[in-house]
Amino acid sequence: NNSYPLCQKCSKNPYFVEKARRELAKTDKTEIFKSLYSSSYAQIRNKNTGKFWDNKFETPVFYDEEEDPTKDRIRIAASFIPKNKKKLLDIGAGVGLIEEYIEKQGLNLEVEGIDISDQSIKLLKKRFKGKFRKGSIYDTLYEKETLDTVLALEVLEHIPPVKIFDILKKIHRFLKPRGCFIGSIPLNEKLWSMSLNENSHLREYSLDVIKKELEL
Repeated sequence: NNSYPLCQKCSKNPYFVEKARRELAKTDKTEIFKSLYSSSYAQIRNKNTGKFWDNKFETPVFYDEEEDPTKDRIRIAASFIPKNKKKLLDIGAGVGLIEEYIEKQGLNLEVEGIDISDQSIKLLKKRFKGKFRKGSIYDTLYEKETLDTVLALEVLEHIPPVKIFDILKKIHRFLKPRGCFIGSIPLNEKLWSMSLNENSHLREYSLDVIKKELEL
């Protein structure tokens, strides 16, 4: 019917809404896809607060101790950083896994990092060179076209769908011409089947969904 792909009842279930986004991302129905990012559709409960992440970051985590998929993600992300670029912003820097990798590789970069967790910033300042401060991408401001590279590693899935396009536009404004945005996301997590969403992921990403969001 005209309300495709969700009836009024289904639109109140955030997991049905996420499924509809995944299905529509496979099609050319871009306007309908984009309409599902309205605040009139249900969203997964957002627990992403500074206090929530302080508890996650109580103990330092080191690159060499991580499982191979995490190491691969960090290594691959770092490999995309352009060699002739200097100024890098890491959004949601967390415990600094990529900062640790960058230092081990001897990459000559001006690293800045932000995170909503006080504990994160405390660890980052203690362990790494660079500028680290408490902050959120929602209220972070940089001059237009001033950054060479922006990282958002395992971050976008923590942003409510109603805000994602504004955040991506903001990142784009920060980047210099031919600047580089490097993001990573978990794919096809099946959040609806989890008894506990322990990392407070707000999105159920597929490759089609992230490609469509970036294109838009």
